[in-house]
Amino acid sequence: MQYTTLLLAAVSATTAFASPYNYGGGHGGKNEVVVTLGSAKTVFSEHELGPHGKPAEGIHSWNTVSNINIQVGKGIAKQDLRCQALDSAGVPYVATRGDNVDITFADGGKGPWKFVKPNVHVAKVVCDPAFVKVAPSDLKLTVQLSGPDELATQTTFPPGVREAKAPIGSQGPYNSVTLTVGKLVAKQDYRCKVLTVTGRTIKVSRGDNKNKKTFGDGGKGAWTFSVPMEAEVGSIVCDPAFQA
Repeated sequence: MQYTTLLLAAVSATTAFASPYNYGGGHGGKNEVVVTLGSAKTVFSEHELGPHGKPAEGIHSWNTVSNINIQVGKGIAKQDLRCQALDSAGVPYVATRGDNVDITFADGGKGPWKFVKPNVHVAKVVCDPAFVKVAPSDLKLTVQLSGPDELATQTTFPPGVREAKAPIGSQGPYNSVTLTVGKLVAKQDYRCKVLTVTGRTIKVSRGDNKNKKTFGDGGKGAWTFSVPMEAEVGSIVCDPAFQA
């Protein structure tokens, strides 16, 4: 299923292109920012930084990439400068590095960021001093399991791909589950499910929704376990293909 990310008004994007500079460039100088996509590099001089960006140089319609690397020259005043990779519609891609999930990417000497959606086509690169790191929760799914005696655990997931994880800390037993979908996640009706330690899907209920195999957010709080009413949880699965 194709995944797109939501660009809120607070995130700056424009269709205006700056003139190309250093096509397929080198490693960049101390007053340059080098954005590497696969084997191609887009290079910005300091006066080119800002919301207009430029086409992803060396990337053509048949090229796809899986990661992006930012190198900020030592002479650039803003060493924590952040960049975006946009698709042909001007929507920023989501990428991860370690525990970080974002739509703007910094250097920090920590290497490349990996796009959540693999093999993407980047149409445009923007490096803007106005970009800031977004709140991690805005781009993640958070599943909270709760049980008796105030037992609770939270497990986070990146959106856009099917992923299964064991609950953080303890398998329970638990008797309710809550999904929180970050406000920058495009698919606000995202759904997940929980499985017992033997791999059996736990059915859940909330209001008039009874004995469901998957659960969503909807701002309506927790779902209670119905079949069984309490269980140890072996895994949590979140998938953009899940339907209500």
